[in-house]
This record gives sequence, structure tokens and C-alpha cells, in this order.
Amino acid sequence: MKSSLSITLFLSSLFLLGQPGGSKEQEEDLGQLELSVTEAFQAEVMKSGKLNPLPNYEDTIQTKITPQYRIKSQPLPIRFSPEPISPARIARVEVEPLYQGLVEMGYGLYNSPVLEAHYASGRSGKRSYGFTGSHFSTQDGVPGLIYDKNIVARNNLGGFYKHFYRKFTLHSEVKGSWNRYNYYGIPAPDNFPEEADTLEPPYNWYRRYAAQVSLTESSQRYLGWLSRLNARYHFMDDRYGSQENNAQLQSSWRIPADDRPLFLEANLAWFGNKHDSLYTGADTTMLYDQQTFQAQLNPHLTLYSSGFRFDFGLDLYLIQQEDSRPGEEALQAYFFPEIEASYPLVPHVLTAQGGITGQVRRNTYHQLIQQTPFFTPGMDHLPSRTLRAYLGLEGKLGPQSNFSLEGGYKQTRNQALSYRSPTFFSDSVWYGLQTRYATVRSWYASGEISTHVRDKLQIDLSARLQSLETEANRPAWHLPWFTSRLAARYSLAQKINIATQLQYIGPRQAFRAPLNPQLNAMLKGYLQLNLEVDYQYNERISAFLRFRNLLNQDYQLYLGYPAQQLFFQMGFGYRF
Repeated sequence: MKSSLSITLFLSSLFLLGQPGGSKEQEEDLGQLELSVTEAFQAEVMKSGKLNPLPNYEDTIQTKITPQYRIKSQPLPIRFSPEPISPARIARVEVEPLYQGLVEMGYGLYNSPVLEAHYASGRSGKRSYGFTGSHFSTQDGVPGLIYDKNIVARNNLGGFYKHFYRKFTLHSEVKGSWNRYNYYGIPAPDNFPEEADTLEPPYNWYRRYAAQVSLTESSQRYLGWLSRLNARYHFMDDRYGSQENNAQLQSSWRIPADDRPLFLEANLAWFGNKHDSLYTGADTTMLYDQQTFQAQLNPHLTLYSSGFRFDFGLDLYLIQQEDSRPGEEALQAYFFPEIEASYPLVPHVLTAQGGITGQVRRNTYHQLIQQTPFFTPGMDHLPSRTLRAYLGLEGKLGPQSNFSLEGGYKQTRNQALSYRSPTFFSDSVWYGLQTRYATVRSWYASGEISTHVRDKLQIDLSARLQSLETEANRPAWHLPWFTSRLAARYSLAQKINIATQLQYIGPRQAFRAPLNPQLNAMLKGYLQLNLEVDYQYNERISAFLRFRNLLNQDYQLYLGYPAQQLFFQMGFGYRF
């Protein structure tokens, strides 16, 4: 203790003597200094820290040891014994008999027989074939005619064959039809003897023979890009020497395009008419031949976005027309957009839709007589082009009720209209109706409602209202501005089926009134009520009753062509 104190005093003295800048008084008189030592000195070691917490290491061993192992399988006992399941009893279920044939025969007023026969092969996973034939004719029943008979006869005969391959289905079909229509809308000439009212009016036979072959894939991509291929041909002629050859090749393709395929319709068509004016009384200088070649491409695709469905497409037509008359040849190309969209306002209940579409109709001889069979041979065949823009709604009114509403604008260039001169009674050449082409524009609104009641009653109601405008304010001959239809079907105890249809056709303008004030230029509207009752006596035997024009309405189909009066027919059917 004493030694420590001595060392401390010595060091302090040296520190004081070494201080610079002091005065003499301070050097001479250092004053008094008192030191107090309270405890012994204790050394303290501060906590140390690493400058780099991550060590720097390096693997100097390069040799890798290859492990050796093996798996030894050993079965483990499973202590589980399921209870045996009793075998199910398989009962023999009789297949419902499939009748392969049906024959119906009947007879009605105005000497009107009907005969139908159908036959189809039995159940088979490889092939299917069948035959069909029908005949219907009526002799008279039209009031106010000078002729005793106005015969209408429709005869059809055909057959088909299908073969089911693993990747595709091959379908072939042949048809023939022989139809007769009288030009009975011809009044008696002057001094027409009463006893000659049994004479037969001029008539026409339409004879048509058709065949087609189609190839359809059984499942997607079985035929690659090709989905369907169809080839058809028909030949048609009439009593006055007109002939028509019509050949078509149609194909459907599915072209891969990322996640959405592109669909393509590629079609070729050709039809030619020969001696299209050979009818009694025609001038031989009016004879001419026509040929029309048509190529069509229709690519389209479907897209979905935010609940919307969009269908986009283009309809492209190239039409080459040739004519034996000088200056009548033409090559035309047509382009139509196809844009359609739909959106579910209420999913699975109400959907809004709209779009713009277009198409071309060739107006072949067969197509025109389907429109009206009373055309006089000797008509031009011009293609019609239709462009339509529409908006609509479709949805459900209940579990068994559906409806659709549509409105829009439609324009058809070269629409084929049925026209008859108001002085036809003095015309010895044009027996029947003529074809006139005009551009028809119309605003329209249509609707349809369909409902089912307990799977026994089905009711369908539809109506269409349209305006009719043509160039130069010409009338749209024989086109109605309003049509409606009410149809109902009722099944009673699976024995009796009743079907009825009430149709209203509005007024139609036939010609300009000043051309003949003695005739009514506006054909009045009419109601057409039809009724059919089928009774199933047993599985094989059935009977039917058919009524036409049940209200016995007096109206004209076309100018000078009144309709048949009340018609009744009954018959029997047999299945085998």
C-alpha cells in the first residue's frame, strides 16, 4: 500500500513540473494537493466483435465418395378381409320393337287420293338405308272456274344409304319428283260454249331427278382440317321443253388458329337452262340459253369476351353469267360482312343479340317454281343479294316457355316477284305468272312464342310486320305486309294426337289499279284454318282425319288463281 502511494505521488510531481506556460508565482508556490484513494484499481476487458461475421472458407478436398446402397423388398402382411359381395342378378330386358315400314292410304273430297310408303333398315352400327314414296292429287274444288278440273298432282320417290366408318360417315341419296299444275286462272274466251266447260286448261309437268353424296367426320379432327364434303346434282325439265342442270360442291373446314379455330365454307355451283321459252304460242326468236357459275368463300370465327359472344365472318361471291343473247354476259363479285354479337342480360334467361349479315340467292328454275308453281316458262335467272341488319331478344318466360323478338332492316336487290298482267284474259301467250325483279327494302318486326304444358300441349305463336318499298314506288307484287301463325298440338293418353294451325296472310297488291279498274288490284287477306287428328288404334294400326280451309274462306292465291274450298280427307296407316 505504501509503495503504491509513493509511486502515485512521484508521477504526479513529474506531471506538474512538465506543464508549460506557468507564471513564476505558480512555479514557486505549487499550493497544496490532497489525494484520496478509495479502493484498489480494477482492470476491465471490453467486449470484442468480428470485423467479418462470415468466415472465408475453401473446400480443399476434391474427392467425392460414391455411395453404395440397395433396396431389399420385404412383403408386409395386411390384416384385411373384405366381405364377399353377392352377385347382381341381370334381368333380360326386351328391346322395344322397331317397326321398319309405314304405309298410309287415304281419300278425300274432289277425288283426292293420297298414298305414302316408307321403309328403313333395322338397328345397326355399320349401315342404314331406306326408301320413301308418296302420291297426292286433287281434281277440282276451286269455285268460279270455267274449267271442270284444275288438277294438282305431287309424286315423289327416293332412297338413301348411310355407312358408318370409324372416322367418317358416308351418306348417299337419290330423289325423283313428278309434279303437275294447271294454269286454271284463265277466263273463258268470248262465245265460250257452256258444254265445253269440261275442257282441260293448259298445264305443266315439272320432272326432277336428283342425287347427292356427302362425307362427314365422326369426330373432330378425324378428317384433318376437313369437316364435311357434299356433292349434289339435279336435272329438271317441264312439258314445254325447258331444261335445267344444277351441280353443287360444298365443303366445311376447321383451320387451326392458336386457341380459336377458323371455320371456312368453300362452295362451288353451276346451273344451266336450255330452251327456256319453249311453250305453246311462244315466238321462236325468244329462245335463249343461260349458264351461271358461282364460287363462294365464307371464313368465320367465334370469340368470347366479358360475357359477349362475337361471330365475325366474310361472305364472298364470284358469279359468272353467260347468255346466248348478245350483250347479256356478266361477271360480278359480291362482298357481305357477317358481324353478330350476343350478350346474356340474365344468364340462361334473357339474351340480347344483333348483327349484320348478307347472302346471295341464285334463283334457279327449281327455286322459282317452289315459290309459285304457276310461272310461265321463259324467265330470266338473276341472282338476288340480301343485306340485313337486326337487333333482337330471346329468352325464357318460364320453365317450358321460350320467346324471341327481332326487328331490323332488310334490302334485297333483284328480288324475284310474281306478277300477272291485269289484262291476262286477253293474253294468249302468258298462261300464268311472270317473274319480275326489283329492289325491295323493308323495315320489319317479328316475334315468336313457344310453350309446353305438361308435355301434352304445345303452342306456337308467330307474327311478322314489314314495310315494302321498291324503286320508283313500284309495288312489291303479291307480297303481304303482315303474316301471323298460331299452331297447337295436343296428345291425349298417347292414343289421340290433334294438330291445328291458324294462319293469316295480309292484303297483297297484284297490279296498279288504273291498269284495269274492273278488277280489284288489292287481293284481300285471308284466314287459313287446318286441322289434323291421328288415332293410334294399336301399335300397328292408325287412322287420320285431315281438314284444309276449315273456315271455307274465299280468297285468291295469286291474281286469277282462287283457292280450293273446304277440303276433307281420311285414311288409315299400318306399320310393319
